[in-house]
Amino acid sequence: MVDCSDADLFSHASRAAGKVVLITGGANGIGRQASLDFARHGAKVVIGDLETDAAAKVVDEITTAGGEAVFLKCDVTNWDDQHALFQLAVRTYGSVDIVVPNAGITEGGAITRSIAGSQPTKPNLKALEVNLIGVFYTTQLALFHFGWRKHQWNKALVFVGSMASTVGIPLGYEYSASKHALVGLMGSLHAQCLENEIRLGLVAPWFTDTAILDAGIRFMLAGIPYASIKRVSGAIFAAATNDDPATHAAIWAIPDDKEVCRVNREVLDKGPYKVLMTRVERLMSTAGLISRIFRTLGDLFDLFGTKMLVFAVAIAFGAALYKGAFVAET
Repeated sequence: MVDCSDADLFSHASRAAGKVVLITGGANGIGRQASLDFARHGAKVVIGDLETDAAAKVVDEITTAGGEAVFLKCDVTNWDDQHALFQLAVRTYGSVDIVVPNAGITEGGAITRSIAGSQPTKPNLKALEVNLIGVFYTTQLALFHFGWRKHQWNKALVFVGSMASTVGIPLGYEYSASKHALVGLMGSLHAQCLENEIRLGLVAPWFTDTAILDAGIRFMLAGIPYASIKRVSGAIFAAATNDDPATHAAIWAIPDDKEVCRVNREVLDKGPYKVLMTRVERLMSTAGLISRIFRTLGDLFDLFGTKMLVFAVAIAFGAALYKGAFVAET
């Protein structure tokens, strides 16, 4: 684990300049602060949020300060809304470079309430729809617009988790499940994004003083300090801009009101886990090579047609056989 000072979080700020940053839930709380921080360092910000008045105020604040930003009303549980948000980013700024699926809600007690009565009741799964399904939509669109090719760590996908990403919150069943699932999602994406040099990160803060906290949670936390919204935003910024491959897919934890603690991706290096991880990474590397070969063949076909493509493949195959024979002889 590595402690990161507030200054450390912005030590790669120059890498944000000119980038197109798309943030869901960017009108309030953590999303608002992240929008302002990226814009302050020269990024072009695209905000998706249901609260259009608040989003307009953030855009106005950014543009008044000389920055660039746009917004679109967006329900993250609606695929078409999210698709339109990404289209706005590309239409306005030409690309998407950094994506932060930040929109989220909370709930409490759904399971216990459903078993307390005489008849079972269907739980309200809205938190899962927003915090997990919505994030899947954002992730799918982000990776589509990034494309599977070497990006030299100039693209980033940063998940906004929670302390619930690692520790279940009592009575927060859906919320804990949704935030914990993001760790699994990032882990599943790790090898493929590593191969294509797309940064991943997950920010896992303690409770912050945002509108997501209802009166019951605030009462429970009375007298306990919150994590700083500015520090959480700084962790998002660092996860997106720090180009050290060692920090790829790290968890940026803010477990209290103190500084960020970065937990680099833990790879079990003993017994069968080492064998499994080695095999998975080798497979992903091979898959990436095959994908690049097929893209090259497709380009050759577009340029020269079928006959020239067959000729090129024959030459490549012959060269491979010759190299194999040469290696065998030596």
